[in-house]
Amino acid sequence: EDYRRLTRALADEGREYHTYSLPSERMLRAVIQGLPDGISNDEIRSDLEQQGYNITSVFRMRSRRDRAPMPLVLVQAPQDQEDLLKLTRCCHLVVRVEAQRANANPTQCHRCQRFGHAQSRCTAAAKCVKCGEGHHSADCKKTRETPAKCANCGGEHPASYRGCLKFPKKLTKKTTANQQQHKIDHGASTQQAKFAYPPKVTAAKSFADAARPKQ
Repeated sequence: EDYRRLTRALADEGREYHTYSLPSERMLRAVIQGLPDGISNDEIRSDLEQQGYNITSVFRMRSRRDRAPMPLVLVQAPQDQEDLLKLTRCCHLVVRVEAQRANANPTQCHRCQRFGHAQSRCTAAAKCVKCGEGHHSADCKKTRETPAKCANCGGEHPASYRGCLKFPKKLTKKTTANQQQHKIDHGASTQQAKFAYPPKVTAAKSFADAARPKQ
């Protein structure tokens, strides 16, 4: 309740902010494989709803390389619709469904182009991923001949470029493992150093030796 009260107050004041989904609001995200791009999102949604599923959204996935439509459709539904993962037929075709895999890359907002949150929870002013200007990327008029401009660093590349100075750097498993090994090695070296030069030990004298007169 505090969360909702705060977001309402920020909205009433016209403040820019971003938030994250509450656990109760998180959606099931399923990828349906085997649906040609000639079948529209509306047709897919209608078919799924006729089968009894409660669908929030349907989105045709596109190739990252050339933005060509693929035979893959991302479907969002409430968490209680997990039977969707058992779907075998859609639009009179045999299909296969998998839960969407988590993206290993940092989340980037398609609205403001900053990192760490999604556009559905962002109220910041829109910035174009291609030219960095104050409009939605879909409305950009930039031609291929015009250099790109990053909305985050101002460089001549799209804001989604992974080589950007502002792109979050993450520790790889190898780096983390090396750091952990360094800690272990450092700890072992410290322990070895403690025993490298043992303290000088003086042999204890017996009572007979102590009582013997010096020569």
